[in-house]
Amino acid sequence: MKIMTLAKIIAIYLGSVALFGQIVITDPQDPRLQALQSTEVALRRILSQAASNPPASLVLLDTAEKDWGEAFDTVRREDPFALYNLNYIPLSVDNGAGSGLREREGWPEQTPRWAIINPEGRVVADGTSLPTSAQLADACMGARIFSKVETLRQFLREHPNHEEAQRAMLIEMVDVAEKRTRFALQAPESRTESRLTATVISLGSAGSRSSFGNDGGSNDPTAEQIENLPELTSDADERIWRDYCNELRKYMEGTTWRSAENQTVPGNFIIVRTGKSITSAWAIYSPLARATYSRMAGSVEDALTRQPSSTTLWRLWVSLQKTRATRPMSELLSDLEPSPTIPAANWPPDSIRAEYIGNCREIGDWKAIQDLVEPIWELQKTLGEVPRTIADRSSAGGTGTDRRVDIGNIFFNQGFWTTSIEPYLEALLMLGRLSDAEQVVQTWKSGSGWSGAFTSAANLAQKLGLESVAKAWREMGEEK
Repeated sequence: MKIMTLAKIIAIYLGSVALFGQIVITDPQDPRLQALQSTEVALRRILSQAASNPPASLVLLDTAEKDWGEAFDTVRREDPFALYNLNYIPLSVDNGAGSGLREREGWPEQTPRWAIINPEGRVVADGTSLPTSAQLADACMGARIFSKVETLRQFLREHPNHEEAQRAMLIEMVDVAEKRTRFALQAPESRTESRLTATVISLGSAGSRSSFGNDGGSNDPTAEQIENLPELTSDADERIWRDYCNELRKYMEGTTWRSAENQTVPGNFIIVRTGKSITSAWAIYSPLARATYSRMAGSVEDALTRQPSSTTLWRLWVSLQKTRATRPMSELLSDLEPSPTIPAANWPPDSIRAEYIGNCREIGDWKAIQDLVEPIWELQKTLGEVPRTIADRSSAGGTGTDRRVDIGNIFFNQGFWTTSIEPYLEALLMLGRLSDAEQVVQTWKSGSGWSGAFTSAANLAQKLGLESVAKAWREMGEEK
């Protein structure tokens, strides 16, 4: 399907401006002209959004109609229409783009309407009554609109070794599986989807999410959802995840782990931070996907034994860890031998450790945090507690005198607290090790560490209902 450039879309649209009327306005300050220009710009943005999101966009006009808005939140997530995964653009009657689209198409005002717009900006199907998911799917089929997965699958039949298309298909499949899983489990729409809608209306462009779901708009299930939502039923798991798992297994069969310039790199699993991942944290509810991910994790862990500092491999491993498809990091580290030039305090790499700990906090794996951070804390506190003797060269005559300096604030710094010790303290409290938690805070104080840690610790204890402990820790900070 040909996708028109924004310039062509604007040209097509400007050619139809006559639909707004034949009034000639010459005063640039005239409110009518400003309103007209605002409407034109809003519509151009919507058409640009449709052009940048093939195969099509689903537009809902007049979301002020509550019944329609609620109905479409369900209909567009149901099978078989959910498989199309169309870009969704809800517009209210007061939105300039909605008004402009009505004018362009000659639709009457104040009437709710849905429409499917292809990448050329043309309405290929519309209606004024609430459709079912099947009717929307039939409308797509009648307009010869195919899902991205089907388009990529047809392409791969002719080009079976096209790795870019293979990855693109897996990314789309996992995105659809996430949405269908949330719907099957009656989980609310993701924060990213909500933010995307707002961005479409205000800017006409969509944002991207992190490969590993650790940005502010994460698609991942929350800790509460992980604790309370059940696994998918066998039938739902087969329906939602089977095709994706089959394609991922085929993709893994073609993966080779080869050495290049003293680095072991994955032949297929090159994941970048600015795109979407071929894995999903929502697979935690799918026995089929978890089993597939476990096999995948084994291959990644084996590769890490040969290249233990590979950030690419570590990030892929962490993305699988959220579905509990990997071993605990402490177990994996016991099988890895880092380069002798890597500092012990930076093993595993800081960014990976922080991401892993963040995942563990989300899924409530407190034992994993304890096992990982405890050895690091034991090493770091030794460095932070021991005063060091340095030469003071500022004395008269420059001969220098020795003085003892407490360098705990170097080793007990804010970054170390935030990324490692705060989650470690939380893990100790959640595991019932209150005396050990109190010892950590006392050691931090004796080592002259970052004073903000006491407020952080007190807030954590208060959140867990430990009022007396929170009070004592807060007072420690006030004494410093």
